[in-house]
Amino acid sequence: MAKNDKKGALFSLKLKKMYKAELDKIANMKLTLETQMYEAELDKIANIKMTLETLVMNLESIVTDVEVLKLMDAGKQEMERMRKDTDIEKVDDLMDEIKEEMEAAAEISGALAQPIDPLLTDEDDLLAELEQLSADAALGAPVIKAQPEEEVFPTVPSKKLPAIANASEKEAEELAELEAELAGMM
Repeated sequence: MAKNDKKGALFSLKLKKMYKAELDKIANMKLTLETQMYEAELDKIANIKMTLETLVMNLESIVTDVEVLKLMDAGKQEMERMRKDTDIEKVDDLMDEIKEEMEAAAEISGALAQPIDPLLTDEDDLLAELEQLSADAALGAPVIKAQPEEEVFPTVPSKKLPAIANASEKEAEELAELEAELAGMM
């Protein structure tokens, strides 16, 4: 090109700008495409991560379930072992023995609660006697009414009683003599 070729220079400049714009456009498209590929790859990785986390949670759940099953089986086996020593007949026999012991304890307690005084009568005897009297009265048998015993009181003295002071003086003299004897012993 010639030094003074303005048209050629302008054309070259336009061509350069056009190539530059085309290169920028291609670079932007490439960058956009790479960004989309990276974003798609990130989405894929996020999905894989979520799948793995779900798998880990499921595995943990299965491990827990297996442990629970083992514990339940061990509990069942222990219950079977304990039950081998116990059957319904043994339980019934034990319950009968407990009832017998409770009845014996109640009899002993009842015997201990009985009054020792022969003058005190049993309530059952009194009730039986009352029923007999009621039955006799209903049949028209004559009811014997108890006559109250006449109480005898001492007679009231008509004379004035001797003074108590005389008795006190005697007691005082006897007390003084005893004190003197005790003092002599010491």
